[in-house]
Amino acid sequence: MSKVRIGLVGIGSMGTAHVRINQARIEFVLDPNVSVTDVCFRVGFKHLAHFSRVFKELVGVTPVQYKKLLTATPVQ
Repeated sequence: MSKVRIGLVGIGSMGTAHVRINQARIEFVLDPNVSVTDVCFRVGFKHLAHFSRVFKELVGVTPVQYKKLLTATPVQ
């Protein structure tokens, strides 16, 4: 019997990556002290290097750089 993925039908692997990376960005905003490794595993990636590579591809900066940008930017 095949597995059914409710809510992800038709999204594909890159769409799933977008969802996971967006969730990671939210996690960094909500808790600036959380580690990149913790967020990586929380959002469903199995390898930190892959998470960092996909994050940079989709966001334009590494997760560490993103966290630094968040702490350097004053909230208005």
